[in-house]
Amino acid sequence: MDNYLTVPEMEIELYGKGFEGVCQLGREKDGEKLSELVEKLSTPTVIALDAPWGAGKTVFLKCWSGAHKSENNGTAEIIYFDAFKDDFLDDPLIGLISAISERLKDNEDKEKIWEKAKAAALKVMPSIARVALAAATSGVSEVIGPTLTGATNATAEEIKKLSDQFWEQEDDRKAAMTSFRSALEELAKEQKLVIIVDELDRCRPDYALDMLEVMKHFFKVEGIHFILGVNLKQLANSVRARYGEAVEGERYLQKFISITMPLVPPIRQHYGSAHIPIQHFRQVSGQLGLTKSWKFGRLEDYLGFVDHHLGLSLRDVEKIATLAMITPDNIVNSKMGRALQASLLIIKVLAPETLEKARLGQMTRDDLLAIFQLQNPPEQDAADEEKVLFDVWSLIVHPHDQKMTPGQSDQVNDYFRGEKPREYLRDLIAKSLDVFQLPMKTSTAS
Repeated sequence: MDNYLTVPEMEIELYGKGFEGVCQLGREKDGEKLSELVEKLSTPTVIALDAPWGAGKTVFLKCWSGAHKSENNGTAEIIYFDAFKDDFLDDPLIGLISAISERLKDNEDKEKIWEKAKAAALKVMPSIARVALAAATSGVSEVIGPTLTGATNATAEEIKKLSDQFWEQEDDRKAAMTSFRSALEELAKEQKLVIIVDELDRCRPDYALDMLEVMKHFFKVEGIHFILGVNLKQLANSVRARYGEAVEGERYLQKFISITMPLVPPIRQHYGSAHIPIQHFRQVSGQLGLTKSWKFGRLEDYLGFVDHHLGLSLRDVEKIATLAMITPDNIVNSKMGRALQASLLIIKVLAPETLEKARLGQMTRDDLLAIFQLQNPPEQDAADEEKVLFDVWSLIVHPHDQKMTPGQSDQVNDYFRGEKPREYLRDLIAKSLDVFQLPMKTSTAS
């Protein structure tokens, strides 16, 4: 069987059957809450579905695009737009109009109305690349645009003529904007329009912020709502990238976003098959061919020990599985060594700064317990894997200034053959995790 390094993207039918059989995170109730809110709304509203990368926003929104329509008798027309796929364009309005056109093409009545909006939009779009008219003591010092270029040495009569042309164009654009909104109002009169804009935080900062401007100035019409799939923290960074570090990105976004809906990780059981990330790990491991490796069983166990406060996402699980695939298999053969190597894979993905402390011999017991929820000491009926994991890490993070008990010294000899635990760990990191690397997040807070 072939092995792969990337997990195939899940195929989800847009506007399809909803969450059933697709969403692994049991977010049907969240979908119902969002639907209830959308049904209540009449004034134009922007809802930000906020969650970190890899938390399942896209899966949720694609499932919801079908669930809302089927569960609410089609009271809203849902349009899904992947902003990241179109951010090579200069103007986000172009991509947004194309997405709406594609969705409405099979409805003759709506398509006729939308054609009016498209025609008006053609006249409005040039306003995004504004023509500058600057007056100086000599008349016109700088003009951008084919009709006014070179007017610096124009006569007073020519300047007046060009100025009249400019303001006529501006009046035309204002009229076109009114026509655009009138067409939208007509479109949303019988059925709400809910536009999902996904992956906004992955776009170029300028494109992402221009999209917000387009939503605010072009689509602020009763009966039209936006739902953004976004990491608001990253979008706030886009604000700072454009306007400078002194700008409060979060406050700036409040001008555009009406309501925030945090996509909270589902409550997970600590052990057993009900642990959703473990279910996903099994599925991903099968797709990548990891199930043949000894790492599969170890990682399956150790993911059950991960502290739920770390917010283990499905994307994290996929990175752990991929990292396990590229890490050499035969570095260690002992049960203790394999316990360390498998747990290091999890630490590298979830807490890279802690891995660096381990590399420097500075990792503490608190660092360990911030990642793995291990009993201290493990209970008598605890799984053997938990006991081994706790024992070997306890020896590694043992304080330098505290003498080991005779029992701990015996364990060092049994596990590490007399080698210092911290040095053994550093050597293991160099031989296994430093051979091949994947792009990783920089901290647990990102």
